[in-house]
Amino acid sequence: MSTMPTAHSGHGAITALARKIRQFRNDASGERNLYPFIRDMLTNSAFGIGLKSDQVVVDSALAGGRDIPDLTVFSTKAGRAIKTPDHAYGVFEVKRGQDVCDNAAAIYEEKKKYIKAGTRWFFILDQEEVHKWDVMAKLDISPFFRVPCPDTVAVAQH
Repeated sequence: MSTMPTAHSGHGAITALARKIRQFRNDASGERNLYPFIRDMLTNSAFGIGLKSDQVVVDSALAGGRDIPDLTVFSTKAGRAIKTPDHAYGVFEVKRGQDVCDNAAAIYEEKKKYIKAGTRWFFILDQEEVHKWDVMAKLDISPFFRVPCPDTVAVAQH
């Protein structure tokens, strides 16, 4: 059975995460330069998640295909990442600025090809907003996070 790690929590993690989000939001370089921010948030246990670094693959084609998601989180078995399309547990598409805020539905339609049989979560995010789809439940939780100003994170409730 494949498993995902449990999340860590605490005040230190929240402070570190807020700082990383602020850096992500303020980065003015190219889109690909945003990927390491997301990878770090997923793999650094100080940010509250702590995935293993080999579970998170950046800007690489899924095996057997030409589709290249920005980030893919693979599930594990016996502590090892299983890097096959059927184990692409989470898939991330990252955009600069407010592209997702303005065009979430169109981006989803274009990028849903990254969703594979084992995908549970599909995220589309920009520097302002994160949209999260629960693929197995066929549920759009959108927007999942909205960051109205650099120093606060408000979770939108739907």
